Amino acid sequence: MEYTRFVGWDVHAATIAVAVAEVGRDPARFEGTLPATADAVRQWVRRQPDAATLLVCYEAGPTGFEMARLLTELGVTCQVVAPGLVPKKPTDRIKTDRRDAIKLAQALRAGSLTPVRIPTRSDEAFRDLIRTRTQAVEDQSRVRHRIKSALLRWGVRVPGTSRTWPGFVTGLPTRYPAAKRGRNCSGSWKRQMPACCDSPRPSRPRGSPIRWRT
Repeated sequence: MEYTRFVGWDVHAATIAVAVAEVGRDPARFEGTLPATADAVRQWVRRQPDAATLLVCYEAGPTGFEMARLLTELGVTCQVVAPGLVPKKPTDRIKTDRRDAIKLAQALRAGSLTPVRIPTRSDEAFRDLIRTRTQAVEDQSRVRHRIKSALLRWGVRVPGTSRTWPGFVTGLPTRYPAAKRGRNCSGSWKRQMPACCDSPRPSRPRGSPIRWRT
Protein backbone atom coordinates (compact mmCIF):
# COMPACT_ATOMS: atom_id res chain seq x y z
CA MET A 1 0.00 0.00 0.00
CA GLU A 2 1.17 3.52 -0.78
CA TYR A 3 0.77 5.81 2.17
CA THR A 4 -0.13 9.46 1.75
CA ARG A 5 1.07 10.72 5.12
CA PHE A 6 3.41 9.47 7.82
CA VAL A 7 2.48 10.25 11.41
CA GLY A 8 4.82 10.13 14.38
CA TRP A 9 3.36 9.85 17.86
CA ASP A 10 5.26 10.52 21.06
CA VAL A 11 3.00 8.64 23.48
CA HIS A 12 2.95 9.31 27.21
CA ALA A 13 0.60 8.33 30.01
CA ALA A 14 -1.54 11.49 29.67
CA THR A 15 -0.75 13.01 26.26
CA ILE A 16 0.21 12.13 22.69
CA ALA A 17 2.37 14.53 20.65
CA VAL A 18 1.49 14.29 16.94
CA ALA A 19 3.69 15.18 13.95
CA VAL A 20 2.96 14.56 10.26
CA ALA A 21 5.33 14.14 7.31
CA GLU A 22 3.89 14.41 3.81
CA VAL A 23 5.13 12.40 0.87
CA GLY A 24 8.22 14.08 -0.51
CA ARG A 25 11.12 15.84 1.17
CA ASP A 26 9.39 18.61 3.08
CA PRO A 27 10.11 18.70 6.82
CA ALA A 28 7.53 17.15 9.10
CA ARG A 29 5.20 19.54 10.89
CA PHE A 30 3.98 19.38 14.45
CA GLU A 31 0.17 19.20 14.75
CA GLY A 32 -0.20 19.42 18.50
CA THR A 33 -1.04 17.10 21.37
CA LEU A 34 -3.95 14.77 22.09
CA PRO A 35 -5.19 13.33 25.37
CA ALA A 36 -4.01 9.73 25.61
CA THR A 37 -7.54 8.34 25.66
CA ALA A 38 -9.45 6.09 23.29
CA ASP A 39 -12.13 8.74 22.66
CA ALA A 40 -9.54 11.36 21.70
CA VAL A 41 -7.85 8.93 19.29
CA ARG A 42 -11.19 8.06 17.67
CA GLN A 43 -11.97 11.75 17.19
CA TRP A 44 -8.51 12.33 15.68
CA VAL A 45 -9.02 9.47 13.21
CA ARG A 46 -12.44 10.80 12.19
CA ARG A 47 -10.88 14.17 11.38
CA GLN A 48 -8.42 12.59 8.94
CA PRO A 49 -9.70 12.55 5.34
CA ASP A 50 -7.18 9.87 4.35
CA ALA A 51 -7.25 7.64 7.44
CA ALA A 52 -7.03 4.46 5.35
CA THR A 53 -3.71 5.57 3.80
CA LEU A 54 -2.09 6.90 6.98
CA LEU A 55 0.91 5.19 8.51
CA VAL A 56 1.29 5.89 12.23
CA CYS A 57 4.14 4.88 14.48
CA TYR A 58 5.19 5.30 18.08
CA GLU A 59 7.95 3.90 20.25
CA ALA A 60 7.47 0.78 22.31
CA GLY A 61 7.43 1.56 26.00
CA PRO A 62 5.45 1.47 29.23
CA THR A 63 2.23 2.55 27.50
CA GLY A 64 2.00 -0.86 25.85
CA PHE A 65 0.24 -1.78 22.62
CA GLU A 66 -3.36 -0.73 23.24
CA MET A 67 -3.03 2.39 21.07
CA ALA A 68 -1.76 0.29 18.17
CA ARG A 69 -4.62 -2.17 18.57
CA LEU A 70 -7.14 0.68 18.69
CA LEU A 71 -5.78 2.27 15.51
CA THR A 72 -5.86 -1.09 13.75
CA GLU A 73 -9.51 -1.53 14.75
CA LEU A 74 -10.21 1.95 13.32
CA GLY A 75 -8.64 1.00 9.98
CA VAL A 76 -5.35 2.88 10.42
CA THR A 77 -2.03 1.11 9.90
CA CYS A 78 0.17 1.47 12.97
CA GLN A 79 3.70 0.34 13.71
CA VAL A 80 5.27 0.11 17.15
CA VAL A 81 9.00 0.69 16.69
CA ALA A 82 12.00 -0.29 18.75
CA PRO A 83 13.18 2.83 20.62
CA GLY A 84 16.78 1.68 20.75
CA LEU A 85 16.95 1.51 16.94
CA VAL A 86 15.57 4.98 16.18
CA PRO A 87 18.25 6.95 14.27
CA LYS A 88 19.80 9.70 16.37
CA LYS A 89 22.22 12.45 15.49
CA PRO A 90 25.13 13.18 17.82
CA THR A 91 23.94 16.78 18.05
CA ASP A 92 20.40 15.83 19.18
CA ARG A 93 20.84 16.60 22.85
CA ILE A 94 17.59 18.47 23.50
CA LYS A 95 14.71 16.05 23.94
CA THR A 96 11.12 17.30 23.84
CA ASP A 97 7.82 15.71 22.88
CA ARG A 98 7.60 17.94 19.81
CA ARG A 99 11.07 17.03 18.57
CA ASP A 100 10.56 13.34 19.23
CA ALA A 101 7.30 13.26 17.28
CA ILE A 102 8.82 15.12 14.32
CA LYS A 103 11.85 12.83 14.33
CA LEU A 104 9.63 9.74 14.32
CA ALA A 105 7.50 11.04 11.44
CA GLN A 106 10.53 11.82 9.28
CA ALA A 107 12.26 8.54 10.09
CA LEU A 108 9.05 6.65 9.32
CA ARG A 109 8.82 8.32 5.91
CA ALA A 110 12.47 7.46 5.22
CA GLY A 111 11.88 3.81 6.15
CA SER A 112 14.63 3.82 8.76
CA LEU A 113 12.58 2.50 11.70
CA THR A 114 12.44 -1.09 12.91
CA PRO A 115 8.93 -2.23 13.89
CA VAL A 116 8.36 -4.78 16.62
CA ARG A 117 5.73 -7.48 16.69
CA ILE A 118 2.49 -6.41 18.35
CA PRO A 119 1.47 -9.31 20.61
CA THR A 120 -2.07 -10.50 20.98
CA ARG A 121 -3.88 -9.79 24.22
CA SER A 122 -3.50 -13.42 25.29
CA ASP A 123 0.25 -13.30 24.62
CA GLU A 124 0.52 -10.08 26.59
CA ALA A 125 -1.43 -11.59 29.50
CA PHE A 126 1.01 -14.51 29.57
CA ARG A 127 3.93 -12.06 29.58
CA ASP A 128 2.35 -10.24 32.51
CA LEU A 129 2.08 -13.55 34.36
CA ILE A 130 5.77 -14.27 33.81
CA ARG A 131 6.72 -10.72 34.79
CA THR A 132 4.63 -10.92 37.98
CA ARG A 133 6.22 -14.21 38.99
CA THR A 134 9.71 -12.81 38.36
CA GLN A 135 8.93 -9.82 40.58
CA ALA A 136 7.60 -12.14 43.30
CA VAL A 137 10.80 -14.22 43.21
CA GLU A 138 12.89 -11.04 43.47
CA ASP A 139 10.79 -9.81 46.42
CA GLN A 140 11.21 -13.17 48.13
CA SER A 141 14.98 -13.07 47.67
CA ARG A 142 15.23 -9.53 49.09
CA VAL A 143 13.25 -10.43 52.22
CA ARG A 144 15.24 -13.60 52.84
CA HIS A 145 18.54 -11.80 52.40
CA ARG A 146 17.39 -9.15 54.88
CA ILE A 147 16.53 -11.83 57.42
CA LYS A 148 19.77 -13.74 56.84
CA SER A 149 21.82 -10.58 57.36
CA ALA A 150 20.15 -9.88 60.70
CA LEU A 151 20.49 -13.49 61.85
CA LEU A 152 24.16 -13.46 60.94
CA ARG A 153 24.65 -10.47 63.23
CA TRP A 154 22.79 -12.29 66.03
CA GLY A 155 24.74 -15.51 65.60
CA VAL A 156 21.70 -17.60 64.60
CA ARG A 157 22.15 -20.43 62.15
CA VAL A 158 19.99 -20.11 59.03
CA PRO A 159 18.09 -23.24 57.84
CA GLY A 160 19.42 -24.84 54.73
CA THR A 161 16.13 -25.48 52.91
CA SER A 162 13.34 -23.11 51.98
CA ARG A 163 10.65 -25.48 53.28
CA THR A 164 11.61 -24.76 56.89
CA TRP A 165 11.38 -20.98 56.52
CA PRO A 166 7.77 -20.38 57.69
CA GLY A 167 8.13 -22.08 61.08
CA PHE A 168 11.70 -20.92 61.46
CA VAL A 169 10.94 -17.21 61.09
CA THR A 170 7.71 -17.37 63.12
CA GLY A 171 9.49 -18.98 66.07
CA LEU A 172 12.57 -16.76 66.03
CA PRO A 173 11.81 -14.64 69.15
CA THR A 174 10.95 -17.67 71.33
CA ARG A 175 13.34 -20.38 70.09
CA TYR A 176 16.44 -18.23 69.74
CA PRO A 177 17.32 -15.94 72.67
CA ALA A 178 19.79 -14.05 70.51
CA ALA A 179 16.90 -12.93 68.30
CA LYS A 180 14.74 -11.57 71.12
CA ARG A 181 16.20 -8.12 70.70
CA GLY A 182 15.01 -8.24 67.12
CA ARG A 183 11.39 -9.01 68.07
CA ASN A 184 10.14 -5.88 66.29
CA CYS A 185 12.04 -6.87 63.19
CA SER A 186 10.56 -10.36 63.38
CA GLY A 187 7.05 -8.92 63.50
CA SER A 188 7.81 -6.94 60.39
CA TRP A 189 9.14 -10.07 58.72
CA LYS A 190 5.98 -12.03 59.54
CA ARG A 191 3.96 -9.40 57.74
CA GLN A 192 6.08 -10.15 54.69
CA MET A 193 5.65 -13.92 54.94
CA PRO A 194 3.86 -14.25 51.56
CA ALA A 195 7.01 -12.94 49.91
CA CYS A 196 9.40 -14.77 52.20
CA CYS A 197 7.89 -18.20 52.70
CA ASP A 198 5.34 -18.88 49.99
CA SER A 199 6.45 -20.31 46.69
CA PRO A 200 5.70 -17.78 43.90
CA ARG A 201 4.31 -20.49 41.67
CA PRO A 202 1.39 -19.37 39.45
CA SER A 203 -1.45 -21.74 38.79
CA ARG A 204 -1.55 -23.31 35.36
CA PRO A 205 -4.39 -24.82 33.36
CA ARG A 206 -4.82 -28.56 33.50
CA GLY A 207 -2.85 -30.26 30.78
CA SER A 208 -0.47 -27.34 30.29
CA PRO A 209 3.04 -28.51 29.33
CA ILE A 210 4.68 -25.65 31.23
CA ARG A 211 6.92 -26.61 34.14
CA TRP A 212 7.79 -23.85 36.60
CA ARG A 213 11.08 -23.78 38.38
CA THR A 214 11.61 -22.02 41.68
